[in-house]
Amino acid sequence: MEPLNLGQLIDALGRHDPKASVGYDFCRLAPAGPWSYRGYYDHLALGFNTTARRPTVDELLIVLRGAVGKVFEGYKGGNYTMTRATPVWVAQWGDTSETRIAAVEKKNDVGDVVLVTMTSDEWL
Repeated sequence: MEPLNLGQLIDALGRHDPKASVGYDFCRLAPAGPWSYRGYYDHLALGFNTTARRPTVDELLIVLRGAVGKVFEGYKGGNYTMTRATPVWVAQWGDTSETRIAAVEKKNDVGDVVLVTMTSDEWL
């Protein structure tokens, strides 16, 4: 399994119910961000938060589609334009990680959607 880039993530989310809530596959966390990834400033990062309300598929798609063609400032400066081919990491602002998004799946009968993550040792 390969990690998803921004365009693949947008396309995968787009196949799900627009009103379904979206969360990560770990610790019941909700996606946050996006911002430039500290590890590679020309990559994108989605963070996470413990908010009680997760975004809907539609809300997250608005954010992700808005990142395509947008210029983000790197952690230590510089401007980086994101494209559909941009890699997406899971990391808080200013942090690095070994985690990326591998898939978007329906979680349960209620229709929740989960961002399935993987670490670098799973795709390298």
